[in-house]
Amino acid sequence: QVGYVSRYGFEVRHRRSYVDPGYQGTLGYGYPTAIGAAVGNPDRAVVSINGDGGFGYGLAEMATVMNHDIPLVGVVFRDDAFGNVQRMHRQQFDGDHHGTELFNPDMLTLARAYDMDGYRAESPDELRRMLDQAIQARRPALIDVPIGATPDPWAPVLRPWQG
Repeated sequence: QVGYVSRYGFEVRHRRSYVDPGYQGTLGYGYPTAIGAAVGNPDRAVVSINGDGGFGYGLAEMATVMNHDIPLVGVVFRDDAFGNVQRMHRQQFDGDHHGTELFNPDMLTLARAYDMDGYRAESPDELRRMLDQAIQARRPALIDVPIGATPDPWAPVLRPWQG
């Protein structure tokens, strides 16, 4: 759900500058959609925010980005799990979870295998700096952001309705 909740962390300053499917069950939507946004807006910086679960569905599109020299910056928040599903399993099945772990490639090695710029951000300040650097470079880039287990993304959304 990283892609979904990213709306809370990014200030949208211009109309038609933020694309998101809402919560429509679109796992894997982010990176391929960002490719289209980057191709359709060649004079604008495009950043794709992904969880590692969703990114895995479209990581082969890194070849498309390189073949067409699309200056897309992909950010992958990596918890090595389908984190939201894992959290829900633990809540609903007395701490148990099944089929939610991911075995991810090393994202820096993956970026280098595609001849992309690769970064690893270990803190919010590093992420901010690396985003700025990647955007300024106007080259395809991948930023790996290792994170721990994620909290419930729905709490801030549902809390106003729950009183």
